[in-house]
Amino acid sequence: HRKFDPQAVIDEIERSRVTFTTFIPTMLQRTLRILEEGPARDMSSLRRISYGSAPVPPGLARKAMDLLGCDLQQRYGLTECGGQATILTPEDHRDMVAGKTSILTSCGQETPMCSIRIVDADGNELPTGEIGEIVIRSDANAIGYWNRPEQTAETFRPTGLWSGDLGYLDSERYLHITGRKTDMIISGGFNVYPAEIERVIGEHPGVELVAVVGVPDPEWGETPVAAVIARDGFDREGLTTELQALCRSELAGYKQPRRFVYRSEFPLGPAGKILKRRIAEDLRVVAE
Repeated sequence: HRKFDPQAVIDEIERSRVTFTTFIPTMLQRTLRILEEGPARDMSSLRRISYGSAPVPPGLARKAMDLLGCDLQQRYGLTECGGQATILTPEDHRDMVAGKTSILTSCGQETPMCSIRIVDADGNELPTGEIGEIVIRSDANAIGYWNRPEQTAETFRPTGLWSGDLGYLDSERYLHITGRKTDMIISGGFNVYPAEIERVIGEHPGVELVAVVGVPDPEWGETPVAAVIARDGFDREGLTTELQALCRSELAGYKQPRRFVYRSEFPLGPAGKILKRRIAEDLRVVAE
């Protein structure tokens, strides 16, 4: 297949008795939706699913375990660090379902070969719970980019691999991702992290997918806008009203999306990641 087809994935798991597979969150969401809404399928061969590459909605893992009945593991890492820096283990997932809410937004703890620090823009290590850039030290780190000296100097430093991802470590050293540094929205002098808003909106049953981006604003500099793919059967006007109420109850005023726009699909990269830059560019063109 030239692009991800969740129906074809389900067919192949059932036909070939697949035991292990890997997803990114958007792929897993689309697959689970078909299993929820379609006829019963035999997924009993699955023993484990590994997922990652983007912030994960809190309810996604629980739903996957309920529908599929297999172990889950989440991973976080970059190609530059050998691919894997943290793991949220199957045991962690079972703890989560049993009520350990502190790791609902986590991508796990460091692997044995990796050490993670959270730093500010000057490289100073930040205390537990404070958001900063994720820096990874590992013997598996690459030494640089081919023929890109400036990018190499910015990313591969003596202190470790500066990932460009933002997040924080909790008291048990579970890593929580808040988004890409380039995705951060600065609104009225406040830092706004799209992943936090997306997790709130993504919990609504009428939302299939959501991407929050910053758009220019003459008063605030930037404001968050939520692009939403709605599930079938949900009226957009009514859904917007419900999402606004949900955001008011869960988010500070400066974090609440100023607009909700609806799309039938999102632009995706080769790995299936949502291309937020394209969404932001489209919204700017419409605003102009």
